Amino acid sequence: MVLVLGLLLALVFLLAFTRYGASPVALLTVLAGFSAIGVAALLALVLGFVQIAGRGAPTPTWADRFLDDEPDAVLCTDGNGQIMYANAAYGEMTGADNADLVRLPDRVFGTEAAAADTVYQLLKQVAGGAAGDAEVRLSRGAAGEGDARWYQIAARPLPLADPDGLSRAGESASHGTVWRIRDVTTERERQEQLFKDLQQAVDYLDHAPAGFFSCDHAGAIDYMNATLASWLGYDLADLDQLGLNLGDMLAGDGASLLASAPTTTDYDGLATIVDVDLLRRNGSRMPVRIHHRVPMSADGKPRASRTLVINRSTGFDADESVRAAEVKFARFFHNAPLAIAVIGKDGELAQRNAPFASLFPDKEQANGVLVRSPGRFVDLFSADTAEAVQRAMDDALAQRGRIRPVDVVIGEPAPAEGAGQASIADVQTQTSAQLFLSAASDEDDSQVLAFLIDTSEQKALEQQFAQTQKMMAFGQLAGGVAHDFNNMLQAIMGNVDLLMLNMPPSDPSYRYITPIRQNCNRAAALVRHLLAFSRKQTLRPQRLRVDEVLSDLSMTIDRLVGEKVKLEVDIGGDVWPVMADLSQLENVLINLAVNARDAMPDGGTLTMSTRNVMREECGAFDFKGLEPADYVLVSISDTGTGIPPEIMEKIFEPFFTTKGVGEGTGLGLATVYGTIKQTGGYVYPESTVGEGTTFHILLPRQTGSAQDEAGEVEAEAPAASQEDLTGVASVLLVEDDEGVRMVNATLLRSGGYTVFEADSGVEALEVLDEEGDAISLIVSDVVMPEMDGPTLLQEVRQRYPEMRFIFVSGYAEDAFEKNLPKDQEFTFLAKPFTMKDFAETVKRVLTQ
Repeated sequence: MVLVLGLLLALVFLLAFTRYGASPVALLTVLAGFSAIGVAALLALVLGFVQIAGRGAPTPTWADRFLDDEPDAVLCTDGNGQIMYANAAYGEMTGADNADLVRLPDRVFGTEAAAADTVYQLLKQVAGGAAGDAEVRLSRGAAGEGDARWYQIAARPLPLADPDGLSRAGESASHGTVWRIRDVTTERERQEQLFKDLQQAVDYLDHAPAGFFSCDHAGAIDYMNATLASWLGYDLADLDQLGLNLGDMLAGDGASLLASAPTTTDYDGLATIVDVDLLRRNGSRMPVRIHHRVPMSADGKPRASRTLVINRSTGFDADESVRAAEVKFARFFHNAPLAIAVIGKDGELAQRNAPFASLFPDKEQANGVLVRSPGRFVDLFSADTAEAVQRAMDDALAQRGRIRPVDVVIGEPAPAEGAGQASIADVQTQTSAQLFLSAASDEDDSQVLAFLIDTSEQKALEQQFAQTQKMMAFGQLAGGVAHDFNNMLQAIMGNVDLLMLNMPPSDPSYRYITPIRQNCNRAAALVRHLLAFSRKQTLRPQRLRVDEVLSDLSMTIDRLVGEKVKLEVDIGGDVWPVMADLSQLENVLINLAVNARDAMPDGGTLTMSTRNVMREECGAFDFKGLEPADYVLVSISDTGTGIPPEIMEKIFEPFFTTKGVGEGTGLGLATVYGTIKQTGGYVYPESTVGEGTTFHILLPRQTGSAQDEAGEVEAEAPAASQEDLTGVASVLLVEDDEGVRMVNATLLRSGGYTVFEADSGVEALEVLDEEGDAISLIVSDVVMPEMDGPTLLQEVRQRYPEMRFIFVSGYAEDAFEKNLPKDQEFTFLAKPFTMKDFAETVKRVLTQ
């Protein structure tokens, strides 16, 4: 306004000056002066020293009055950092008596480096459009005097746009800054004092004359005071890294006693008191009395315990003898090798030792809530044994003598079909025990003493022994049946061969002979399965690499399982060699693959893998009976229906099958079991109903010389078929079965041989005595009356050391070879055999 009036006066003066004839120089001088004043005014306006007033002073609004009454210091700046507003509290905090002395926060807190850096970071946040807050400390306060003060500073962007969305003229940013500052010195001092008090309380607790610890419901130690750590021999600073739990600090089954302590929502409730031994770091023990309480949260979950530990190794009670007796009893009670409990006349558990608590652990549900073991003693056992336990309890309370022990079952029953996993080694989830009860009465109350002996291992051994005996009985029966059946097949097949040899194919009856021969071959294959299960089949072991066998066989298996089943082969690197019969091992793999295919009617995945298992790894397998050694592991897994636990125990029994009539013989897995066992390996199935089954085969690692073993295999291999199978030698045929002997003799005579017959080993020696050196070869059965084949061999070799010998038998070669001296040489031919096989073997032995 002043500038406008000055310009008007200058204009009037200029007109008057011109009218009265002033000189041009004077006129220019006056104009130059006015020009300088105008330029200076414009420069002051640009620099902000001069501002153009608005239409009038603004009337204070309710917001201004509100901020003026705000106890926190508030300051607002525009986009250029110029102060727009500061309330009275800000001026009082910063020591500003009037508006001219109000300073920006970066000037107020810029006197100290840490505070200045904090304010700078807040300015950066606001510039980026974000709010921020922090606490700073000034050693002399915001006013620059007095003691140190703590301030909480908050800064946020302040939008400055007009209603039409445009920024105010002359401003370089669309928002300013709102600063809110509060003196929090009193709160900080209160927090520091609280922290000091807490430190002091922790120090008191750490050095209290009693131990204290806190653990979660799983037994992990959350806190331990210095006194207890010193008793245990630990450095308090190392406890977090050690990760201790109750089992590490309590001897025996003491952890089970505390783990089964009841929870309570009442902080005044009684604690569980037990006398146990602490287990020091050096292995020594220290008798203590523990007061243990576990509070429970509102949702039923156990919280961290509050546990007090009192040292009882020194005189704590008034009567030292009483203290020593209590310590000794507690040690005997909790370290007994059997579970002991005291039951009141109401049937409730009154006291129990650590092994008893370990035998009946609490269970945790999925939501973390613990389900406590029942308080009534009878309810601890399965329903089928609870009645017998109650009768024994009644007898004990009635003071009856000689109460018979009760066989009880503890725990959940085995999972039902579709409920879980099963394996042949472990299909039971229950614990077996033997319960002994006796009366323990006094004048005031009647109680019962219970003693429990865990018999699970004994029961498992009994079941395993019974299963082994059953399998051995099956094996002996199968082997005996197979031997007799092979003799009958030999007679049938021999006569069929003679018929086919003497009957022209044009004969109308010839077509009836071929089906007989085919069925004989099928019967012979069935007998081989029986011999495989009884481990009496003839094996030709050779050095093999299972990965190569599986790789070669994968195409065949892929065709067998069909298109709906995906075959995955995972072969480990550098798999060790094994000693096995190649054809029998292939049969095992094919058998398991076919079973897996049948278990996946809607398709699935069949995985076959191999890898090495070192001796040190054997302990990690939950396979009963597995001897530690180096093995090659072959795993065959499917994603099929799985095997229910009640069937798992029977899968290796011969003739057991879940397939329909005509779909299986029940000898597939029995053959697998017998072949692997005869090879010296192990087979373990695992199955989860609805998820699939895995068979684990472990074959011993072979470490012998590959060249020597290859030579042995080549020596045992039969020679190639010869065209001329006739001969002129004399053969002694020893066979107790007349039908078999007749057929074999006919076959030999048809080949041009001279045949002498004998029905026993004794008669064979008599024939040798008569014929002497005329006989070039002896063909003998193995099992015969009076004198068996191995005994005959030894007798003959004493008289004729170079006599050639062929054993024919329905049993396997291994069944009798162990009864022979190691230096004896012979050839073996398994029954039933064809006429061509018999003629080839005789010809080969005579020409050697």
